[in-house]
Amino acid sequence: ESKRVFPSRFCCVCETMSSLVEEVEQATLDLVVEGKELSADTLTQLHTLFPQTIIPALDILDRDGVTVVTCPAKRVVYQVCGKGGKTYLVLPTEKYCDCVAFEYQVLRKELSMCKHLLAAQIAIRMGDSALRHETVSNEMFAMRMCGSEDDDE
Repeated sequence: ESKRVFPSRFCCVCETMSSLVEEVEQATLDLVVEGKELSADTLTQLHTLFPQTIIPALDILDRDGVTVVTCPAKRVVYQVCGKGGKTYLVLPTEKYCDCVAFEYQVLRKELSMCKHLLAAQIAIRMGDSALRHETVSNEMFAMRMCGSEDDDE
């Protein structure tokens, strides 16, 4: 059995392409202007970059499904409500979501972002008009981060 070994140049090219794609995605997301509706041009560009996830992400935004959760310790996390009512933990700066699509499609490079992460990225750029806000105790925040939630507070 012979193993195929790729020259280090090939790996460098792949990393460069991946980096360029990420830069284009971020530049397109940066076209979203705080306090304004998405322009037709921006929607077209978003659809070009995220053809599988932009429509479901916009549906989440239409349902006010992105909540920024803060606590007295000044920690911040985003919760995104999926269509079925399930809430997903999203960390936009780390480009992480705890949904199944993230695990099976994003980590395997089939998608660059799941719909929950994309919705959060857009909502953050649109500002307060696209975000719901919730402040919880430090203990409740920790429970949400661990995936267990006790709403007795």
